Amino acid sequence: MADDRGDGIRTEDLITLNRSTTVVRLFAGAVHEVNNALQVIGGTTEILRLSPDLEAPVVDGLKRTHARSPADPVASLPSTSSARARGWV
Repeated sequence: MADDRGDGIRTEDLITLNRSTTVVRLFAGAVHEVNNALQVIGGTTEILRLSPDLEAPVVDGLKRTHARSPADPVASLPSTSSARARGWV
């Protein structure tokens, strides 16, 4: 498509920009939702580890789960991934 708007911006470029923006927003939302779930799992393991009446295998499993999950598992993922999607990285 040629310049349909009269301002030097092609309609095709606007459509591409709109699609890219939509994908970035969708991806950022999905990453946010995954982070929420991981935070709940991490918090639950911390609370369960404080229970005094747990059996040894359960305590060991909670320690392994907690050791594998950093304090904020995907804190840098949204900004890094969004930057990649925008072509900044």
